[in-house]
Amino acid sequence: MNMRYGGTAHASVRCRYPTRAAPRPTTGSGGWCAHQERRVVNFFGPVMLRTCSNCIDPTNSHLTSCMEPPMKVQGSCHCGDITYEAEVDPDSVHVCNCSDCQMLTGSGFRVSAHAPKGAFRLLTGQPKAYIKTADSGTKRRHWFCPNCGTPVTSTADTDDPATYSLRVGCLKQRAQLAPKKRNWCTSALPWAQNISVLPATDTQ
Repeated sequence: MNMRYGGTAHASVRCRYPTRAAPRPTTGSGGWCAHQERRVVNFFGPVMLRTCSNCIDPTNSHLTSCMEPPMKVQGSCHCGDITYEAEVDPDSVHVCNCSDCQMLTGSGFRVSAHAPKGAFRLLTGQPKAYIKTADSGTKRRHWFCPNCGTPVTSTADTDDPATYSLRVGCLKQRAQLAPKKRNWCTSALPWAQNISVLPATDTQ
């Protein structure tokens, strides 16, 4: 089974400035300002850059910094047969607590970052795919090293996926890719949500 890559993808951005102290009604959520959208082009391809109508910066001078730039990363499996590089969106890094991710990692959760197909390049090796079918019937291809078994990425069940979900633990830059959100918290393991309270040692 061959993994394909290359092409152009779309991304979305959101203003990171909070609303004014007494904002007029907006369509924004989570305390962020409402926006009008216009199409621009950045590294990831055409995206919607939002013009702020109600935030604390009425001049909109912050628009050029609304979106965190992509980060170039390098990754590999444990044995080194599979190597790759990509540009990921730091805002896409998330913790998934679903039971499938718990089983597929053998751990409490999985941490992933998204890379559009045009920003993912397989350098060496050929991953093998396991196709997982969700309860909804949706299929995903989970790619792993056939030698050491390291999970590398997952994609939609197609030969031309729009996005690669990279496993952060395989990336050299993993210390810089802090998660921005948590998914599937209904199946989260309570003990896995805050382990900083456990006794700790620098090494084994």
